[in-house]
Amino acid sequence: MSNTAIQQQRLAASAHFHERVKGALSNVAFQVIAQGRDTPDEIIRYNFARTALANLDGVTNSTVGWLVGRTNLNGANTTYNYDIPAVITDATDAAIESQLMTDWDVLAGV
Repeated sequence: MSNTAIQQQRLAASAHFHERVKGALSNVAFQVIAQGRDTPDEIIRYNFARTALANLDGVTNSTVGWLVGRTNLNGANTTYNYDIPAVITDATDAAIESQLMTDWDVLAGV
């Protein structure tokens, strides 16, 4: 079942989630760089990956608000963990990375 918009925006505001997205963004950026630059779109994707690595906090901040509404995150369970305390998702790091890779062209402006 999908989460509510309020649940997902509270997740997007979570410092704990920001750290997870920042790590995933870094991993995906390095994967994109490793793909090479053989086609015109790959150059745009590559350049954005370098930009993202140079400004992980800024790119993370501009990404989390819409990332939480994408399939891999909106379909995951979002709850509040009172022990941390933080809004959390059961989406795995691999699911977050997969969604970022799926949306990389959008992020890069392709």
